[in-house]
Amino acid sequence: MTIDGIDQGICTNCYSCIQVCPATLYKKMEDGSVKFLTNRFCIKCGHCVSACSEDAIIRSEMDDVEDFPARKNVDNFVEYGDLMNLFRAKRSLRRYKKKKVDEESLNKIFKAIRYAPSGGNRRMWKFALVSDQKKIEILRERIIEEVSKANPRYGKGYRVKKKLGMDPIFFDAPHLLILYYPPNSLSSGINTGIALTYGMLAAESIGVGTCWIGVAHRLLAANEDLRNMVDINGVVGGVITLGYPAIKYYRFPSRPPLKISKIE
Repeated sequence: MTIDGIDQGICTNCYSCIQVCPATLYKKMEDGSVKFLTNRFCIKCGHCVSACSEDAIIRSEMDDVEDFPARKNVDNFVEYGDLMNLFRAKRSLRRYKKKKVDEESLNKIFKAIRYAPSGGNRRMWKFALVSDQKKIEILRERIIEEVSKANPRYGKGYRVKKKLGMDPIFFDAPHLLILYYPPNSLSSGINTGIALTYGMLAAESIGVGTCWIGVAHRLLAANEDLRNMVDINGVVGGVITLGYPAIKYYRFPSRPPLKISKIE
C-alpha cells in the first residue's frame, strides 16, 4: 500500500488527513489547500484514506478499500451486547472433531488477523499453518520429552493422559497455527497476542474452536530443533490450535471482577 498524493479536484480541505496522520505527512498550505509531503516516512496505516469523506487520497496497492458501511452512525456499527456475547462465548477448546477446517473458514480467520493492529503498523509477523497430523504428533512427543526433562512432575502428568488415549498438548486438533517474526522486531511480542486474539475471535464467530498452547509457544521459542521441524526461521510469538468443536457449551461462565485503581 502506497499513498501517492491528494486529488485536488475533489478535496474539500476539511483537513481530516492532517488530523489523523501519525507521521504528520500532510500540510496546510498558505492558500488553504492540503499538500501530501512525502511517502518516505509513511507507515501505511491508511488513516488518511479512512478519514477522507470524499475519497480524495490517491493510493496504490490497496485492493480492498471499501466505504465504511456505518460511517454516519459509527456508534451502532456493532452492538455492544452482540460483541460481549462473542467475547463471553469464546472458550479455550480442548475437544476437537477429527475433521479439518474448510479452506473458506481458514481464509476468513486469516483475513481477520490481517486487520489486527500492530505497533507502528509494522506487521512483521509470519504464520505457519500445520495440518500434517504426523508432524503434529512428532511435535507433541518432542514437547512432552522436553517438558519431562525440565519438570518431571508435569511430564508425568502428560504421560498419564497420553496412556488414557488423550493428547495432552494439542488435544487432537487438526491444525496448529504458529505465529513468528524476525528477531529484534519492535513491539512484536505484544503485537502477536493482539493478532492471534483477532483470529481466535473470528474463528469463534464461524464455529471454529481455538486454544492458545502456552507450553508449545515456550518450547518452540526456546528450541531451534523444534522450530526446524515446522520450517520456522524466527521468533515464535504464539501457538494456537484450530478445529471444529466436539463439545457444545450452553451458557457463559462467570469471571471475577477486575481490580481497577482509578487515578483522577
